[in-house]
Amino acid sequence: YIWAALAAAGVSMHALTSRWLNRRDALFAACLFVANPYHILIVYWRSAFAELLAAWLVPLMLLLLLQAAEKTGREQWRMVAPLSLLLAAAWLTNAPAAVMIHYSFALVVVILAWRQRSAKFLLLGGVCVVAAAALCAFYLIPADYEQKWVQISEAISQGLRPQDNFLFIHTTDADHDAFNRLVSWIAVAEIFVTLAALAAAKSWRESRKNLWYVLVVWAAVASALMLAPSRVLWATLPKVEFMQLPWRWLLCLSTTFSLAVTIGLRQWWARALICVAMLLVIVAGWARVQTPWWDQVDDLREMQH
Repeated sequence: YIWAALAAAGVSMHALTSRWLNRRDALFAACLFVANPYHILIVYWRSAFAELLAAWLVPLMLLLLLQAAEKTGREQWRMVAPLSLLLAAAWLTNAPAAVMIHYSFALVVVILAWRQRSAKFLLLGGVCVVAAAALCAFYLIPADYEQKWVQISEAISQGLRPQDNFLFIHTTDADHDAFNRLVSWIAVAEIFVTLAALAAAKSWRESRKNLWYVLVVWAAVASALMLAPSRVLWATLPKVEFMQLPWRWLLCLSTTFSLAVTIGLRQWWARALICVAMLLVIVAGWARVQTPWWDQVDDLREMQH
């Protein structure tokens, strides 16, 4: 399952990058996306495999939207079908990831509509969301109706609330805080590298303006939503609180991270240096912050009872 999910993520990223990059660069971007720090965290610390499976949808979403932006008339509207299928697949794969993908979808649609000065592109995006909801109505309608049968508030109880999971937040749970420090350092490393690499991608500011603007704004928004000052957005935006963990935005940031490193750092020694640095962040977190399996014997006994 893990290898299948990672393979799908690599294929999706390769399909995205091969439109502009040569074969070696596209392969590097795919490999970097597969083995980015957040995916390693999911596999070895979180075991959130449904979320890992949803990762392949993120580059594919960006690819389809960029293709739609390049088309006009009927050709553009023909992109509604694949985009709707992708959004429906997100709901059927992992609900928190689906919320994040839909907000990312809306953000990218707005950016591309602004770049093209096209209200029609906004309409296309709205049609895709509605069509996707219709396609998976057999899941969404019961899921919404049956919320009154359970204590849905437990999904965002203490420890799972957004305010308990911003970067470098402190709570009364030592294990929770240790894991939060680990994911926080990974997030800081990815944010710093992403923004620095995008700043270095000077040639893309002119040659690939749509992609460059999308990556910059998307990375900035995803980074900001992991920080405590964004608390008001988590409290007001519809359903976003059910993502629970603000650092889940690393799933989307990892896409911009992989693309930014590939297009911003053309020298192979620089790419190798980044890969080694990110690996050292993982190893340091493993050794000094939180090991992959932190349950003790007493915890296992409690689970048995």
